[in-house]
Amino acid sequence: MFREHIRLHPSIPYTENGDHRTTIEIHKFVTAEMYNYCRGHNLAQAWAYLWNQWYSPEQWKLWSLASKPFIPHINTTMIVESLWMNLKHKDLAMYHRPRLDLVTYVVINSLLPRIKLTLQNLRETRRVGRGLALKAWQKALKAKWEDCSRSDEERLCALELEVRKKAKTGEKGREEKLASIEEAKTRKPGKYHTDINSWVCSCRDYLICRFLTCKHLIREANTALKGLPLDKR
Repeated sequence: MFREHIRLHPSIPYTENGDHRTTIEIHKFVTAEMYNYCRGHNLAQAWAYLWNQWYSPEQWKLWSLASKPFIPHINTTMIVESLWMNLKHKDLAMYHRPRLDLVTYVVINSLLPRIKLTLQNLRETRRVGRGLALKAWQKALKAKWEDCSRSDEERLCALELEVRKKAKTGEKGREEKLASIEEAKTRKPGKYHTDINSWVCSCRDYLICRFLTCKHLIREANTALKGLPLDKR
């Protein structure tokens, strides 16, 4: 539920007709949904914490995408946190409470050269002419795209084979997974509003995907591209 609340945005439709909520309507909706959940499960203390630290109007603006005029590509402060983690655990790991002059020296002579190489890789100005290796997130996105490009029958069949191979007979959770797959086979496909130009979809998978994509968008994009890259259409 919380993952969906983070990703809701006025640009993302929530019905198959392409209806959109305003920022205020999204805040009212997510607050009411979380409140009703806590009330239904007798979680008064949890709701008090969630309201004060997350869902009050002042706090909600700090973490919700809906409070922004556009959909950001980077979540929260993870890039800055990653930078500090590398500095503390890689460059300054052997020092206990280092002096400021030492930290400055390490940043200039150790950290900045790595950042410079990273920027060159991002701007494709390093080793010009050579093919660039895919980064971890690019590999994950490629795998996601290839998986969603397959039909539902093929995906469910592959998932069932994977469960049967890895999970032993009688293993905890195996039967539940197989039952879930069988249920998915008989489930009727839903109807969603999909727009590849804005790259938004009203389905739930779109909201919880780290790449803000889903099988509906990918399949529609494949149809529009006719299976060819953009530069070869």
